[in-house]
Amino acid sequence: MFIHFCMDIEARIFEKLDKIEDRINDLCIRLSAMEAEYNSHIGDMQRRQDRKLKRRDYTLVVMALGLTTVEVLRTLGVI
Repeated sequence: MFIHFCMDIEARIFEKLDKIEDRINDLCIRLSAMEAEYNSHIGDMQRRQDRKLKRRDYTLVVMALGLTTVEVLRTLGVI
């Protein structure tokens, strides 16, 4: 009788441990999916920021060339 009682308790403990393990596995899967989504989002944001910086740099170069051209033309007396 006592052995049967211990076996029942042991079986219930293992069932609960299995449920806990399943929950942990489910959480790990969901966290992995969230991590992949987060990394993708950060990568997209970084690419957008890089494009903005590149556009800004090109704009500054064009402005510098324009101002330099105006100053050269002024120095030569053209304008």
